[in-house]
Amino acid sequence: MKLAATVLAVSGCLALPATAAVPPPHSAPSPVVSTLRFVLGLDLAGKVVRFEGKTIALVVLGTECPIARKAIGGDTGVNAGADKLAADNVELFGVISDPTVTRGAAVDFARAPGVKFPVLFDAIGELATLLAPERIREAFVYNFTGSLGYRGRINNAYVALGQPRASVTEENLLDAALVVVRQELVKVDKTEPLG
Repeated sequence: MKLAATVLAVSGCLALPATAAVPPPHSAPSPVVSTLRFVLGLDLAGKVVRFEGKTIALVVLGTECPIARKAIGGDTGVNAGADKLAADNVELFGVISDPTVTRGAAVDFARAPGVKFPVLFDAIGELATLLAPERIREAFVYNFTGSLGYRGRINNAYVALGQPRASVTEENLLDAALVVVRQELVKVDKTEPLG
């Protein structure tokens, strides 16, 4: 029996909005490790998503951020890995967690770049509070028991802010999710997201 895995993506650009319901950055492990399996998500279509018993990968994104759009849209970044993750029984989600963003704006964001995966709308910031992301576009991968396996960048598409690489050479989120779903340890379990 193959285990299912889930990848989740959360929304923004350089930093989380000041009005977002997200606690300040910290180095302690995220409380989601022990509680995510009992948390429900709501996708943009209004469907309730359960995380229980699945490996979960989460990515923090932003509706107003061109870097976030590039990170998930088209045939690069998270979108490029969506088919591979699905083939390996990994569910991929995006999450928009900004109280200033309407559901309509979130739907427009998800449609514009042709996103290949469902996007969760976290209007009250429950998931963002549990994750406590340090940056926008930060990725998280949890195994089916809720243990954190990876936290960091989606890939190395940027050398620094405003300085994209000629080509991506490391797909950190994709690689970590594929290792975690096999119930193995990720060699590099933390990278620094840009922002």
